[in-house]
Amino acid sequence: LLVLQTSSGSIIKLRNPQPQAGGMPGGLEIAEAKATRVGSNAQIKIKVKNTSNQVIYSISISIVGETGKTYVSPRNWLLDPGEEVQDTTVLPISEYGTQYYVRVHGFLTQGGQEVSDAVWLALQ
Repeated sequence: LLVLQTSSGSIIKLRNPQPQAGGMPGGLEIAEAKATRVGSNAQIKIKVKNTSNQVIYSISISIVGETGKTYVSPRNWLLDPGEEVQDTTVLPISEYGTQYYVRVHGFLTQGGQEVSDAVWLALQ
């Protein structure tokens, strides 16, 4: 369990879901991630893979910068088993800093079990 407090005082709880008895193996995985400086911005590229044997619905991306500022993007992707998708997000370094907590999450069944993965990135 990871708890973050934003500059406004809000508490964000982040956790990986625990598998349930009889649940499906696998889930959502960040297969690749990199933060690169492009001028005064950070370009954050990730590759997300469905490692489960079910479709994953409603995938979203959250990025928390070292300054506490948070970027949330509901991509609403639909990933079939084994499928991968890439995403690129550009954020101003002056607002987000040079280190980032990147989290993706979605649902194995519509409205069902949440699956997620996260990674820490430093600007290169």
